This record gives sequence, C-alpha cells and structure tokens, in this order.
Amino acid sequence: MNKCEVLKNLLSSKQEQLSKLQNELDLTDESSTGELLEKIKSLKNDIEKLKENEEDKTAAATDFDSETKDFYGIVYRSKAINDVVEIIKKTAPEDATVLLIGESGTGKEIAAKAIHTLSKRKDNNFVAVNCAALSESLLESELFGHIKGSFTGVTGDTIGKFEVADKGTIFLDEIGETSENFQVKLLRVLQNGEIEKVGSSKQQFVNVRIIAATNKELDSAVKEKKFREDIYYRLNVIKIELPPLRERKKDIEVLTAHFLKKEAPDINISKAVLESLLNAPWKGNVRELEAVIKRAVILAKSENRNMLQLSDLPKELIKISKYEFDDLVLESLRNKMFFYSSITETAKELGNVNRTTVVENFRGITFKTLYENDFEQIKSAGIIAGTDETEIRKKVEEKIQTFLNNIRKDIEKSGSGNFDEIRSKFSSKYKNLPVKFHFCQDEVIKWLLSHKD
Repeated sequence: MNKCEVLKNLLSSKQEQLSKLQNELDLTDESSTGELLEKIKSLKNDIEKLKENEEDKTAAATDFDSETKDFYGIVYRSKAINDVVEIIKKTAPEDATVLLIGESGTGKEIAAKAIHTLSKRKDNNFVAVNCAALSESLLESELFGHIKGSFTGVTGDTIGKFEVADKGTIFLDEIGETSENFQVKLLRVLQNGEIEKVGSSKQQFVNVRIIAATNKELDSAVKEKKFREDIYYRLNVIKIELPPLRERKKDIEVLTAHFLKKEAPDINISKAVLESLLNAPWKGNVRELEAVIKRAVILAKSENRNMLQLSDLPKELIKISKYEFDDLVLESLRNKMFFYSSITETAKELGNVNRTTVVENFRGITFKTLYENDFEQIKSAGIIAGTDETEIRKKVEEKIQTFLNNIRKDIEKSGSGNFDEIRSKFSSKYKNLPVKFHFCQDEVIKWLLSHKD
C-alpha cells in the first residue's frame, strides 16, 4: 500500500470516527461532553491535515486570463485596484505632482511608471530614486549633482537625477525618510524648478514632474513636526493610496498565475498551496508574493516536479502542517492496537520501509509526547494510544517504559552524571532517530538525570 492509499484510508477512518463521536455527543449528558468535545476537535484537526495532503497533490485551476487585467504592469481583478487605475487614467495626462501612499511592496513604483507612460512626458526619461537608501549628503549629490572639488577625489562636474529627468518624470520613493534640510532644497524644485549642484552657488532650472511615494502617514508626521508642512501640501496635490495585498485578496490568484507564468509556464500549483497563499498575511505585499513564487519554483525544479507543493513554501505561510511520516507511523500502530507484530506490519504498509525506521519514529513520537506533557507517563500513554481502552493504553505504557529504561541503562553504563558527556557518548541513540526528535531525546536524558534514585 503506497502513502497516498494510506492517507485516503486514514481520512475515511477518521471521518467515520468523527461521525460516531458527533452522534455520541447528541446522546451524552452535559457532565460528560468536555472530553468528547476535545476528541472531536482533535479529529477535525487531523481531518483538515489529511485533506490538505490530498489537495497538495491536486493541481489548482490557474486560468484566470478572462478575469485578469494588466494595466502597464499592474496585474489585478479587484475593485480596489480598479479604482486606483481609474485615478491614474484621469490624472496622468496632467503635470500635477502625485503622492503615492502604501506599504512597502504594494507596487508604488509600477504605479509611478504607469503615470509617466500615460503622460505627455512619456517620450522623455523616467528616473527612480530611493531616498531612504542614501545619506543626506549622498542624496543631495545624487539628485542635484555636484561640481569639481565639492568632495575629496571629485575631478569633474556630475549631473544629478533631476537634470537626467528634465522634461520627464522623477520618482522619489520613501520621501518620508528625508531630512528637513533636504526638504527645504526639494521645496525650491517644487516651487519653481530650481536646483543647485552641491558645492555650487549657481542656480539651474529643470522642467520635471515629481511623483513621490511613502509608506508613512505623512499627515501625522506633519503634526509631529517630523515632516515640513509646506512641502507636504506641495507633494499632496494628487494623492493615490495603494491598498495592501491582504485587502485585495481577489488579486492573489491572478498575481500568483501571472508570476508563475513568468517564472515557469510549465509548472502548476497545488490546491493546498493556493489556499495557503490566499490565507497568508502578506506583510511584504505583492513583492513578497513574487519572491515566494520564485523560491517555490526553484525548489520544485530541483526535485524535477511540475507542481508547486506546500514543502516549497516558507513555513510561516503554511497554516496547517501536512501529515508527516511519523504521523502515518502512529496512525498505523494505533490501527493495529500496538500488538507485537504491529511494527513489522506498519513497515510493510508504509512501503516496505525498514523496521528500524518505524521504531525510531515511534520512539521520537514517544519522547516528544513525554516532553510536551511534563513527563507524565500515564497521560502521555493515553495521548499516544488515542483511545480510552485500558488494554491498549497499558501496551503503550509498557513501550514507554521500555524506551525510558533503555536510555536509563545507557546512562548508568556511561558512568557520568553530566549531560554533555553523556550526549557525546550517545551517538548511536541519535543515528536513526529523525532530527526533529533530537531535542526531545535531549530533554528525556536531562529528565532522567534529574530523577536518578
């Protein structure tokens, strides 16, 4: 029986158990409902995990061409972005200054480029500058240029970005990070197009449309005297707010399809992955989504897969953990009621794996459960057994004792009471134990050392 079949059977079994428990709940008096509700909650969680496993092997529909709109690089289908696009269409042909507001990664530069492309300046330069990436002196030099001798080692005059953007558009990103001294100089450009190179007293004039952007609340910064009021009102002629990705969830699917087609048109995406993307918080917005898709494609290609799966996503984006191999081991052992032959039968059932692999996963599960339950062995045995049946619980208790006694004997053989010394001698105890359980075994050793007779 392969893993897929094991998972399907497990899902069916748990759904039957859930149905029985829910029927039992209807017939149970209030005093006994607490434990039943806990079991039902646990089963529902398991069923969600198993369903996610199924969905991680099924391709999601990503053909959104009929719904997708692409406005000069702004890919969307939501009303929120459609409203932004309409404002851009109306204001781009004019020469008024634009202030773009939005969190990092929402696409402010793409919006600025769209404004430039639709303007009368489209045949001239579009120049982008990240104001937060440069110190005050470097920013002035970058934007206004400098003359020979203004800095050590400067052998000639240099033109600034404003001159490069003459008759075109300049995009000043993160304008809220600039100093008051710089803002005074920028005000002169906004008022009459006047610039002055660093180290020079000669005025020059440029014809530039300014589009500024910030992820800060500039009106609050003005009230707190952290941003000049006069320059704020000069910039805030046309204000366009770009919503965060979490507020435009309708766009996640079309953006995912767009980035996937851009990175690898021959790769699909599983239903489980798409669901995780739809429910992610996206603190980095569209930029983060693009990076996640790029990463996932690289990982899928490295394993010669043509579908993005949950294992390709960063852990923080996955809401529900998939069923891992140790989950399958435990479920199989439970179904076989922990009989002596259950290890061998489980090894065959999970694809003729080595018996040692099954034993070591079960040992890891045991140590993890003990650690998470303050080493209360009876309670841990009940959790591992997954049933109230006394005989099965006793079998699990015996297995817990066997695992603990084996460690205890090895500690005694080591002749040491120091954890670091013992751990260094226990390499064989860690060799086949899955790495995820190494920490739990460490804690078991420490607990046994602290409870020596």
